[in-house]
Amino acid sequence: MPDEWQGQRYVLATASYSDALLAAARQAEGVVIAGRLHGAGEGGGDQVLVWVDAEQVEAAEGMLPEGDWGVWGWYGSGMVAGMRD
Repeated sequence: MPDEWQGQRYVLATASYSDALLAAARQAEGVVIAGRLHGAGEGGGDQVLVWVDAEQVEAAEGMLPEGDWGVWGWYGSGMVAGMRD
């Protein structure tokens, strides 16, 4: 397996969707991927999903824009961090 596929820790976070929150998440330092999850929230509402280039939840929380985020540790390919570029 190529070195690029070696795993590393990340953090995933979700919050109730708003256009402003998604835009802020896309500009936040350390956020690799930010998108909209249709119908995934409470009562079938949409959510903002972000993949943060941080190994610890506490570090990721400091990178997220203001919002009511749920955060979870995650593991994925080290290549994900290069997707923002």
